[in-house]
Amino acid sequence: MVIYAAKLSVLFIKLGGQLLEYWKKKGAIALLLLAMVGSLVGCATGPMTSPGWGGLGISEDTLYLASSQGKVFALDAESGMQKWVYPPGEKEVRGPFYSAPTVVDDLVFVSSQAGAVHALDTGTGLERWTFETEEGFVGAPAVVDGEVYVGNTDGKVYALDATSGWTKWEFETGNWLWSSPVVDGDRLYVASMDHKMYCLDRSTGRKVWESEVGGAIPGTPLLADGTLYFGALDKKLYAMDASSGSVHWEFEAESWNWGTPVLVDGTLYIGSLDHRVYALEAATGRKQWQLELDGAVLAGATYADGALYVATDGGTIYALGVSTHSPKWTFSVEGRILVPPVVSGDYVGVNSMEAGLYVLVAESGLQRWASAPDGK
Repeated sequence: MVIYAAKLSVLFIKLGGQLLEYWKKKGAIALLLLAMVGSLVGCATGPMTSPGWGGLGISEDTLYLASSQGKVFALDAESGMQKWVYPPGEKEVRGPFYSAPTVVDDLVFVSSQAGAVHALDTGTGLERWTFETEEGFVGAPAVVDGEVYVGNTDGKVYALDATSGWTKWEFETGNWLWSSPVVDGDRLYVASMDHKMYCLDRSTGRKVWESEVGGAIPGTPLLADGTLYFGALDKKLYAMDASSGSVHWEFEAESWNWGTPVLVDGTLYIGSLDHRVYALEAATGRKQWQLELDGAVLAGATYADGALYVATDGGTIYALGVSTHSPKWTFSVEGRILVPPVVSGDYVGVNSMEAGLYVLVAESGLQRWASAPDGK
């Protein structure tokens, strides 16, 4: 534990210095990330607080919000009416949460910075099981074929049974895991803050290969057509061969690329902390176009029906036409948006760190309803 705390403290100093330098140039988003880093170091070196920023999941007619205040809410997608809350006690919390809930069949899975993964009944919110560790979770669980895969800030990825929460195996990387694992057949891909991408055997956790890039990898990679696409804290976006770990190409932005890229018809879209969205040719990494937004893009975009939905820490959600390279509409709130929008049918859901949850009409951007279930 002492060695781990020392390792975290060193990374806190290094990453913290980068964040403070970025804050001088670009804005207060770096201070929020610095607070997050500090809170995770606190898991190992002493208690520190962090607000989290929550996330949204969706299944049929229900929105699931893992809130920054440490509760999980199930809300009717049409009206915003609350169906249930977990935990039900007014003062009882299980967070804060940094990632979206993962909904599979009749279970919703959430992971918290408090060091626990919870499996809840989608209909009632009752807890089916809880898996606990000494350190916190940042990324969302990946759930495939009755197994849960989740990375922890202790540097380990855990494979759990989705029915019972029983641990099947664990694999340790060289530093924090802030991303969600990615599953492809019998392979599991894990991005680590130790600058490495890992490919594991999904059934055993045995390492197949590892590949190092020029910076820590905080976000979840996109896997498409045998290629992993992901950003790192060296300002670069990488395209990596999923079978070998060799790098096909690199693209350098003016700041960090954090969120998961989106691939549409051979074009890769990625938002950056330099306030831009980039459109790249997926095969080569060649830039096709870029668009300046009103703030840093921390989260990944969401694509649906010809539109790319992107949110910024300036409090604006953009619906960008991928054919026109321009906004179809914008919608602004009084707060930072640090998590990806969710899209289902004709509505778009977005959660602001300070202003609460908004559901908009996908075609026009008009507000359908707004709610602040956790008292924002």
